[in-house]
Amino acid sequence: MEAVSECPERSEEDEGHPQEMSFREEYSERRRVLMEEDPERNSMNIGEVHCEINFTGDSNPDTGDFVDVKDGYIAQAHFSDLALPPVQREVQNTEDLAFLFEKCIGEVGDLERKRDALVQELLQLEQPMLQAVQEMRLQLTKTRSELSCTQLEKQRLQEEMSQVKRKLFAMVRDCIQTQVTMAAQQYEVAQLVLTQEELQSQVLDLIQETSHIREAHRNHLVALEEGLRSRRRPRAMSDLSHCRRASMEFGRYARSSMRSVEQWYEPRVMALLRRRQVGEEALRRTRELGQDLRTRLKPLKDESQKLELQKTCLEQRLALMEEQRRETMAQYKEAVFSLEESMRELKTELQVQINVNRQLEELRSMLLTQLDFYRRTVVDQDGSRTRTEE
Repeated sequence: MEAVSECPERSEEDEGHPQEMSFREEYSERRRVLMEEDPERNSMNIGEVHCEINFTGDSNPDTGDFVDVKDGYIAQAHFSDLALPPVQREVQNTEDLAFLFEKCIGEVGDLERKRDALVQELLQLEQPMLQAVQEMRLQLTKTRSELSCTQLEKQRLQEEMSQVKRKLFAMVRDCIQTQVTMAAQQYEVAQLVLTQEELQSQVLDLIQETSHIREAHRNHLVALEEGLRSRRRPRAMSDLSHCRRASMEFGRYARSSMRSVEQWYEPRVMALLRRRQVGEEALRRTRELGQDLRTRLKPLKDESQKLELQKTCLEQRLALMEEQRRETMAQYKEAVFSLEESMRELKTELQVQINVNRQLEELRSMLLTQLDFYRRTVVDQDGSRTRTEE
């Protein structure tokens, strides 16, 4: 905004007023000193005013007008006071300057009230922003606590899964060892069965051999009896006794052979029977243990499947929570960014308003200084005029 200060040239009528010319020169010198002391008063951004009193009335010789100053408008007092006495002209200038000063004071009050309203509006705008930030922080804290609880739950489930896996590994190892033992015992049982079959075949061979011997012995006895009958010798009694002795000897020989065979094969058959019993007992225990292991393995498999399902659900839940956390963080960052932008805009507006208020304060102080200087000048001029008249 432009600030216009008019300094009209001296008219010919000023030559007849030496006091007025001296006053104007003194006023110009005083104003130049003030401008040198404070150069910032020479140019202002907002609400800048250069106000001078035109004592000659060159701009508008017919009427005296007054223009208000606000936001860069020009304030200037033009008086067609060549025909007025100096005292009346000074009174009129003083009244116009007082009116201008009061109007500036009113404008400063309005701007101060506007500043207070803007400060209140800024506080009202910051309040929901702070509440939103607090809510987002609470939500972020809650999300972090839920994430930590979920991680602890995941760690606990992983530990339980590792324990179940170790138990399952031990069970599988025991099952494999039992299967190996059962296979070895089955092999031993198969070998025992083969040995038993071989012994049974040998026993059958011996029984057949014994039956053949008995049959041959019986045939021999029959042949001897027939020979004795055919011969009919007188010595029948001796032959009969001889035959009986031979039969008894053969019987003893057969019995001794049977005893020797029994003594040879009976412990082996008993050992085979005992080994068979032991193998059957071991096979029965192995089958029971295998059934027990299969029974115990089934709930472990169910539990493992359940843990795998829980693991999948927890992984999906963690992925969902991570996605929600990223979305929440993105929204939070966007909200914080928008709130920071709003705060920067409000701070800029507040700074502009502060600058306006400062410039208005400077204008007010400048007007007060000029008014005080003008009053002192008027008083001095009245005193000098009074002394001159006296």
